[in-house]
Amino acid sequence: MSNKNLNFYDSRVYHELVTLPGDLTPTDFSFNMALTDTHLMGMYIRNEYVQIACDWMPAEALRKWLTFRSDTTPVQGLKHGKEHPFKNFDEYFEWIGGREELENCFGWSRLFGRCIMFHMDAQEAIDMGAKTLRKGQTYTLGKSADGRYLACRAFHPFCQTEEGGNGYEVGEVDQTTGKPLTYKIHIMTKGMKHERVIIADPDRVVEFNWKRKQIKYGGDSRVRGLALLALCEEQMFKRLMKRLHDLAGGVRIIPGIKTAEQMTTFMASDAGANDQSSVDTIGVDRPENAPAYITPDLKTSTEFIAAFDMFTRKICRHTHLSQKILDGESQGVQASAQFDMMSSYTEIFQMQNRFKQPMESVFYKLGLEDTEFDWVPILPEEMQPDFKFGGLEGFGKGEGGFGDKEDKDKEDKQKEEKPNAPQS
Repeated sequence: MSNKNLNFYDSRVYHELVTLPGDLTPTDFSFNMALTDTHLMGMYIRNEYVQIACDWMPAEALRKWLTFRSDTTPVQGLKHGKEHPFKNFDEYFEWIGGREELENCFGWSRLFGRCIMFHMDAQEAIDMGAKTLRKGQTYTLGKSADGRYLACRAFHPFCQTEEGGNGYEVGEVDQTTGKPLTYKIHIMTKGMKHERVIIADPDRVVEFNWKRKQIKYGGDSRVRGLALLALCEEQMFKRLMKRLHDLAGGVRIIPGIKTAEQMTTFMASDAGANDQSSVDTIGVDRPENAPAYITPDLKTSTEFIAAFDMFTRKICRHTHLSQKILDGESQGVQASAQFDMMSSYTEIFQMQNRFKQPMESVFYKLGLEDTEFDWVPILPEEMQPDFKFGGLEGFGKGEGGFGDKEDKDKEDKQKEEKPNAPQS
């Protein structure tokens, strides 16, 4: 997934994004703490579990792409700054980067619970790319005359950084319906001295929202629980690595130092003293008097392994991803592997169904009249799910599949053909 409209190039901005509660002071972490959009973005940037949860399923959902039921009309568009006849809308959409932007929408909606696709014409896209803007300059873009546009770009919710941040915010809201009347889009990328702000008409915006857990604007993050688990696991691993580092450095005992002046004299004479290679024990006369806690105790390694395994299982349960996809661990028996794959792909199919309507809205705004399409199957035919029998039933119609309807029909037919037993 592209992070083209994230501003974490400056080290201070990157630090702002990735420093999360508990990183500096462990007691600040709590499973009840609220994660802001900036916190979620920080975890997405630095944690591979959150990246996989937000990237793998959208990439898999769009891997085989789709087929439009009616897409034979040539499309006139710009290619390398010149008018170019594209043979159909699908080719044009691919050229303007639409598939990449859709993948961003899928992933960011899982991460934040909401995301938008913003539409513009060719000249507006050129203006947005200009770097000679005055500080505080704002674009106000209303509805186009025909409601059609030539380009699109995905934006995630606003994430605050030291440089101003990126993303969109809801502007004015209709007091009757609660729907946005304007969207405020912030853009701040590498090399830009000043932030650009766009006030956009809602006609230019298509929302991609995840499922809501309560009545509110937008959806809820799909990976919030995962982010907390991953953050806790990070902090445990960091403390384990500190103990391993101490063990590798060893313990150096410095006897006979009682005062600050003696310590200054010792440090001046020992240029090799540093805290990267050893753990110093100061002011003891005999080695047996060194505090026992200085020597790292790794007898609890089995407890660490058990704890990490527990976190991994919880993360798999939160994301509906198999352990093989998350960390490369062997799946074990075939039945377990098949069930894990079933769970993962069921959520992918549900995501495809969830975003079908907003995708058609995007296609219409970009000029396609008949927007209906069919997903190209991403699994072999014998493994395709049948949602008529439930989300998890009917997955895997072949041998060993779950909810095999064909086998069930055979059993029912055999029961009907079997003669009834004579009554006594």
